[in-house]
Amino acid sequence: MGKWVLSENEATAELIQLGALKFYELKAKNAEGWAVTYDNTYGEDQSRQRTLAYCLVKGDRAVCGESKVGFLDAIKDNKTANLTNETLNMLRQF
Repeated sequence: MGKWVLSENEATAELIQLGALKFYELKAKNAEGWAVTYDNTYGEDQSRQRTLAYCLVKGDRAVCGESKVGFLDAIKDNKTANLTNETLNMLRQF
């Protein structure tokens, strides 16, 4: 249908149910693609982080990467500690 969608499997379904995985469709000036954020669901609470992975595609070329966008404890306590929206806005400027 001309849209990017998340391929669901058992692992992604569990993360979605936990609210630990989110999908974003990206439309930039010169490319389009997708991004996902996923939260660590294991380990010490203070060390759990949110990661944003992305791919922007133009024709037969793509730019893909990932970055940490915040510690989950900090995001809970202070919404400005979440860099997800700023990162998505930067990607949409390409």
